[in-house]
Amino acid sequence: MNKSKQISLGAMITVFSIILLYMTSVIPTARFFLISLASFLIAVLIIEVGISYAILSFVSTAILGFIMIPNKLLLIPYITFLGYYGVIKLYIERIDKFLLEWIIKIVVFNIALSINYYLLTIVFAQQLILPFSIIFVVLGLQIVFIVYDYTFSMFIQYYNNKLKRYIK
Repeated sequence: MNKSKQISLGAMITVFSIILLYMTSVIPTARFFLISLASFLIAVLIIEVGISYAILSFVSTAILGFIMIPNKLLLIPYITFLGYYGVIKLYIERIDKFLLEWIIKIVVFNIALSINYYLLTIVFAQQLILPFSIIFVVLGLQIVFIVYDYTFSMFIQYYNNKLKRYIK
């Protein structure tokens, strides 16, 4: 793929990511799905043009998101974890030791979860009112993360097997 096609693909992924993130402000019932879908698009860039374009798209999406998206709080999960998770996933899965990979993934997720919690409660001064103990919420989010990672892997496999031929 030549340089202009690489730049065009990066720009299109950035635009689609912004659209998906903007839709989180409009469609409140599908927020996590839309943010996850925006994060999956980074994997397309990693596969097609490399990590540097994926990181550039993530940073561009984050900056444009702060400018264009009305509810800035919805950007926190994308910026603090989901947006760059494809890059981290790539490096972690190169270890090729299943148990160690999952331990690292869970640790990275918990660090991001802590950052999200502190950003929400301290920086944005939003009080969290939870119907359950924080321990149950964190354990539930661990399960959500495992499903997200599995779905991400399935998306990558589907992209490589079915969609990749349409990008070139």
